[in-house]
Amino acid sequence: MGNKLTIRTFEPSDVSRILDLHENAMRDIGAYVEGVPEEDLNAIESTYLQNGAFLIGEYDGEIVAMGGIRPVEGHLTEMLEEFDEQTAELKRLRVDPSVQGKGFGQKILNELEQCAQKRGFSEIALDTTNKQPRARQLFESSGYELEIKTDVEAFSEPMTVFVYEKLR
Repeated sequence: MGNKLTIRTFEPSDVSRILDLHENAMRDIGAYVEGVPEEDLNAIESTYLQNGAFLIGEYDGEIVAMGGIRPVEGHLTEMLEEFDEQTAELKRLRVDPSVQGKGFGQKILNELEQCAQKRGFSEIALDTTNKQPRARQLFESSGYELEIKTDVEAFSEPMTVFVYEKLR
């Protein structure tokens, strides 16, 4: 058993497993919110594949990592007006807790950055929270710069949101 992660594009048959992966990864850090619909994860093709990418990482035949890029939209554009059609939004970078520390998150991130470049995006933006220190460490060590740090209340709970950006 090595550290070989096979990366491929999302397939419709992956939906159930990526929902489980998302839930497990978020529960592991105490950030899963029960009952909140994951609309983008139930509509990968229309949300990510039309103008972006959604990648799956397999290890020993199991889906253990995932992540997507799409044109930036929603709350990120409200938080930082400089984001435009040349900005990709990095979303849903998750690694199964049982295989964290093997570099799988970095591998998915690197592939997503290449996908963004191939699709003509000149920058990548993302947001994460205070409950995800390992994610923040990964982004910072990969050249992402903190643009905004703000305290918000989400799902009746206070949290800090960090917005990062990386120019290509």
